[in-house]
Amino acid sequence: MEIKIIDIKKATSQEIMETLDENNRKVTLMSTEIEKLKKVASEERKIIIDSPKKPYIELSGEEEEEDSLEEELSYYVENFNNATLEELKESTDDILPSQENPNYQNIMLRLQIELLKSIKEVNDIIKETGKGNQEELEYYKEELQQLRKKLDLLNSPVEKDTKGEDQRKNTLIFSPTPSGNIRVLEEIEKRIPQEYYAGFQGLFESIQTGRFKNVRRFVASNAKTAGFSEVKDHKIRVVFDRIGPHAYVVITAFMKKSDKDKGYIDPLKGILTDYKNNVRDNLKRNLENGEFLDLQQHYEQELFNKLSKVPEKPLERVKTNESTRPSNGNN
Repeated sequence: MEIKIIDIKKATSQEIMETLDENNRKVTLMSTEIEKLKKVASEERKIIIDSPKKPYIELSGEEEEEDSLEEELSYYVENFNNATLEELKESTDDILPSQENPNYQNIMLRLQIELLKSIKEVNDIIKETGKGNQEELEYYKEELQQLRKKLDLLNSPVEKDTKGEDQRKNTLIFSPTPSGNIRVLEEIEKRIPQEYYAGFQGLFESIQTGRFKNVRRFVASNAKTAGFSEVKDHKIRVVFDRIGPHAYVVITAFMKKSDKDKGYIDPLKGILTDYKNNVRDNLKRNLENGEFLDLQQHYEQELFNKLSKVPEKPLERVKTNESTRPSNGNN
């Protein structure tokens, strides 16, 4: 089901409205199908869990996170909606998902649907406004044009990297603690068991390469965490902040007792408040500072050196039996 594309500069008002109405019908159909699929998946899961023939099995790890795809979709939708047309032209690949992302097609479809919904809404406002307030009408026409240009950018073909190499994409910037230490280095050293190092390495690399493993944006209803995001795996989290094209601050890394554990929220609020008030602006000001970027690269190397440590295996206890047990001299 393809979305019809027209040149808004050359089309008549009637052609624009007819195209918007046609696309809106397609979007409605696509949205209906998506909801049907979600409902079927939900019902199937309910049948499995409630079935009297099978004992209830508690889901753990990523299986517990039914909304992980929706969280990932929301992350990219908000990024795209908040980006200006200039930002999209400058670094579309920094805002759109990597083509290596297994959910790439779903994300791109959702972005297209959300844009077309916005276009339809603005078009409806223009219809209602009519020839009344000319200044207001011009504002919404400009808004419509901006949305249409975003849709053009979204539909522009992206050249896929054919080098067959995993190219480095994003720059990692490291947030300090109030005492001046690099927070994630301190956390890895003092609070993270070595058996989780490989998992954390995967999360940091996913930010670096733009794949953003199991990414989630914190909800807007919580003012202290809103605007920040996290990548996650079973029991492990890395919170980050995008401060410029291809520049991401890694703020904190931590363990969770379980994927439903909410006890980490209060300490996280304090860390993010300190970062927003005392750190973020200074980091943004230094994004063009070569010496600063060299230092960040040094921290990055130190981080991955720590995470590449192979955890030491405990000595195996040898089981004894009557034939190998040492004699006590009473035989």
